[in-house]
Amino acid sequence: MNYIISEGELTKLLIAAGEQGAARVIQRLQPADDAISQAEAWRQYGRQAVTRWRKQGRLKPVRRGEGANGKITFSRAQLDALAHGLALSPYIERLTLRTT
Repeated sequence: MNYIISEGELTKLLIAAGEQGAARVIQRLQPADDAISQAEAWRQYGRQAVTRWRKQGRLKPVRRGEGANGKITFSRAQLDALAHGLALSPYIERLTLRTT
């Protein structure tokens, strides 16, 4: 099975893969730098998207502090992976459709 992909599509896929890999390294080596507040996540990725990913179980919140008043944070690497996955899905669908 062969796939046909344009140079531009391949470039976007490789850049996204590199960014996700770098984010995961930061997440492992410097976990504090990976944390992003819920408010910032809503600003950067959209409140509806973040809420949907949480409800789907694809995004795990971390509560910092004690009790119900603790600050909710998320992993930036996890958010980036979810956002890039959605952004790249049209390219992946085209790859699937153009098999020879």
